[in-house]
Amino acid sequence: DQDDPHGQFYMGFLIQKGTGVDGDPEQAHAWLEKAASQGNDLASFELARSYELGLGLPIDAGKALRYYRRSAEAGYTLAIERLVRIYRYGELGVASDPILEQLLTIRLRLARSRRGS
Repeated sequence: DQDDPHGQFYMGFLIQKGTGVDGDPEQAHAWLEKAASQGNDLASFELARSYELGLGLPIDAGKALRYYRRSAEAGYTLAIERLVRIYRYGELGVASDPILEQLLTIRLRLARSRRGS
């Protein structure tokens, strides 16, 4: 279903990885963007990684940070972990921020306890 954010995420993810289909970065990005715009935290995380690492998209630290934040706000632990490192080491063009790092570490513990991981 084209209106299902979970289906959109999986479609984009499979196309991005070239799993069972030809890899097409533009098409993958379109599907992931649709899913992220509907609140899919996994899609936001994949877009963040793509923008950070240049995986089929031009490297864009600002967009990467925005998508990591969006995914973290939804409680996705991998996104919160990445933000902890970003603020610990001052990556993606942001200054190191020990206070924000600690707040995110607390949030990570809460998110893990909620998900049982």
